[in-house]
Amino acid sequence: MFEDDDEGLLDEDDRPVRRLDEMLPVLLRQFTTESGPRRLERIDAAEKDLRRCLEKHAGRLLTTPELAFLEFEQALEPRDAVARAASVDVLLLVLPFFIREPEWHGSDLEDRRLRIRISDVLAHQFPSLPEMQGYTCGTEVWSVEYAVADARRELRLERRARG
Repeated sequence: MFEDDDEGLLDEDDRPVRRLDEMLPVLLRQFTTESGPRRLERIDAAEKDLRRCLEKHAGRLLTTPELAFLEFEQALEPRDAVARAASVDVLLLVLPFFIREPEWHGSDLEDRRLRIRISDVLAHQFPSLPEMQGYTCGTEVWSVEYAVADARRELRLERRARG
């Protein structure tokens, strides 16, 4: 059961579903404070790539109801339909792909470093989000942590190799 200010308690199935499309900009906002124009460009590019990564892996990450909702969303507007159909908890599932797959690494080492940091911070903040109350997401957080550790090790090796 979950509390609702107006009606007392809600069943788990009655909670409002927050979609990744509406939550991703909110979650990324913390990285934009006191940022210069180049960093803002990097964050914007990271968000776009994260959305494209989700599109690539939607078939394996979205639930059956989300996939059905995706068909409806695509019929209305194909752009960002996956992010509108996906619940916010899919973020933890897509982050390991985003960190590991080279096509999402960005244009340089600074992009890569920022994307690793964003993924690490989001994974650790995620369980405390009000939208995630009642969910257990330890395994998903560990998957992101493992991917982050691997990516940081690879980044260190790449920096050493470049001199």
